[in-house]
Amino acid sequence: MSSSTSLSVVIVAISSDAAKAIGKAATKAGFSVKGKLAASLEVLETELQNQPWDIVLAAEQLPESVGLSQIVAMTNQHQANTPVIVVSQEGNEDIRYETLMAGARDAVSIQHPGLLGLILKPKKSQAAPVAAEAEEGDDATIIDEAPKEDVPVAVAVAAESLTEEEGLWVERIRKALTDDSFVCAYQPIVNLNAEPASNYELLLRMLDDDGKEIPPGAFLGTAEKTGLMNDIDRWVIGQAVETIKPKLEEDDSTRFFIKLSTNTLQDSKLIRWLSEQLHAAQLPDHRLVFEITADAANENEQRVKTLISAIRMNKCMVCLDRVSDTESHKRLAMALGVDYMKISGQLIHELASNKDNQYAVDSIARYAKANNILTIAQFVQDPSSLAFLWQKGIHYIQGYYLQRPDTKLNYNFAPDEEECEAPSL
Repeated sequence: MSSSTSLSVVIVAISSDAAKAIGKAATKAGFSVKGKLAASLEVLETELQNQPWDIVLAAEQLPESVGLSQIVAMTNQHQANTPVIVVSQEGNEDIRYETLMAGARDAVSIQHPGLLGLILKPKKSQAAPVAAEAEEGDDATIIDEAPKEDVPVAVAVAAESLTEEEGLWVERIRKALTDDSFVCAYQPIVNLNAEPASNYELLLRMLDDDGKEIPPGAFLGTAEKTGLMNDIDRWVIGQAVETIKPKLEEDDSTRFFIKLSTNTLQDSKLIRWLSEQLHAAQLPDHRLVFEITADAANENEQRVKTLISAIRMNKCMVCLDRVSDTESHKRLAMALGVDYMKISGQLIHELASNKDNQYAVDSIARYAKANNILTIAQFVQDPSSLAFLWQKGIHYIQGYYLQRPDTKLNYNFAPDEEECEAPSL
């Protein structure tokens, strides 16, 4: 086996120097990189049309008039299975948040190439095709071939079964489940009408041996592929029950929102297990809300209806997540009888300036109001959207504007006098 894995990439950056810096980070992560620099959307589209690529890497600083969401949309149009990953200098939660909002796979720091190796996965078992040498004057420039240094193999690709790297992740996930290397982070969900209630969504985090966070994009794909999301979801539910019981003693308004994966929805043993856990916990009514994405519910409607019946029998609530302004999503909300509709973050992004998004959010809000369903706007990141959301009668907001996810339940839900005032329109 060679000392590095071949990777064909298109790097969207402002210069060949920036592209080479990203290429070197990929080399340190265990890859032999070949590809092109795309300094414009036109060049990116040409390259996506010409041949298949393993990865599209986007620099944190992009060429003028090129947006990350445009890169993602163009990649999905021409090569839907090719992931887009942002490589930044420092790497922080703000950058990763913006990356996920734009629809890209994940964001990693150029300073920590090991994390890059956890996410980058060639799509093919054979060596990827090498881009042709660019003609002189063309702004699609060949990236220098990675030096043949002795670097560890980050990914071993298999055609049908698990890759070597995926096998390692399976072991790490199982170890995390048994050794409690998973942790829950909590993000507040705040009522726009200043009603005091402590609502939190639980978000999963994995820690490495040094206690540092591993990007979820590095392991969730393997967990879904191998069915381990069932075990992960059960771990989260167990943690939620264990954490909320003492919390309710100091704040009886506390409510946890818990995501359920598609794998878990298809688990025939879930209903019995969940009912046993909730019966044993003896929680007050309506302290847990189970979130199911609209697309997953649409694909598993009958199974989801049965699950929701069991959830309601155990005095818990249901939220339809990632709702877009589509008739199928609205029909689902009524058919399933959900308590909450959580609006897709893509509609909340740039809400103050995007008329199409405003129309969609208004449509969802009116439908929810007519059917007595509570609404949550997620991924709120600036105050400019609040006036519109408040005016349209959205009940709750969630996002970095309020607080980043935190491993402590420390958000102050008690509004001060200024926060009680309606946002200016």
